[in-house]
Amino acid sequence: MEVGMPEIKKCPECGTHNQITNIFCPTCGYCFVPKPEKPVEPAFREEDKKSEHRLFKGVTVVVIIVLGLITGLASFLVSREIDRSRLVSVETGTIRKCSECGDIYKKHLVTVEVPKVDSDKFTVETVEGKCFSCRYGPEVGRYEMLLESLSRPDTPLSSTVEMEPAAAEFLSEHPELFPAEDVARVRDIAIEEDPRLVERDFEQFAGKPIHITGKVVTSEVIEAGDGTEVTYLQLIPIMSGQELEVVFLIVYPGASSLLKGDVAECYILPADKVTVRYGDRNVSGILCIAMFMSGGLPPL
Repeated sequence: MEVGMPEIKKCPECGTHNQITNIFCPTCGYCFVPKPEKPVEPAFREEDKKSEHRLFKGVTVVVIIVLGLITGLASFLVSREIDRSRLVSVETGTIRKCSECGDIYKKHLVTVEVPKVDSDKFTVETVEGKCFSCRYGPEVGRYEMLLESLSRPDTPLSSTVEMEPAAAEFLSEHPELFPAEDVARVRDIAIEEDPRLVERDFEQFAGKPIHITGKVVTSEVIEAGDGTEVTYLQLIPIMSGQELEVVFLIVYPGASSLLKGDVAECYILPADKVTVRYGDRNVSGILCIAMFMSGGLPPL
């Protein structure tokens, strides 16, 4: 039986004859197994690329605008809240206007620091009344101004002053006693009382002349509201040789010869109970108008 010739295949690279079963050409290594064809990716059309680009730009612009609006709104709200909480200075209190003469006869005003959002809650109220001059006469009005001048920022008192009606009435009835020319004119009408009771039960003693003896702890001449000079004394009363824990604040029109450390005999009219700075603390004191004062250096 005739044996047939083996089937052969020719290498397309080098021309060598290879058996049909060869996968690689022994001469050049050519691979007879066909490589799988790569899938052809569809190419984007130019219009699709432009459309996609426009969409991306549009979305980006919208995002930027939204973010800008959010940021702007947040900044506005924050700045508005900061502005509302910012402290501002406002004046508040009461102004009293005389219904008879039209003068502003008293002001109780303070300046405070408050949040701006609350500033409209603080106002200055004008209240009509009757001034001391129209109520009791010009002499009482002058003394009321004199006493009020002690509560200015550069003066000793740390509270406002308003003369008690009983003191104003006594002063209007006895203007010749302020000041009195000699002690005889006031000795008989002044009462002797424990100064501690005068401080404790002030309403009972307001407008009643009293006689006290005490040690001068402060003596200074200050300018009253009308430009005149006033002597202002802080006096610690003395009883049985002991200093009492009471402060009397005495106003004398004009200059006085009494100095700090002197022991003074005083005939005075209690006019108001006030707060005064004494040492390193605030204490209550009896504000009085002097009728007659005498004294000098304490005995050795």
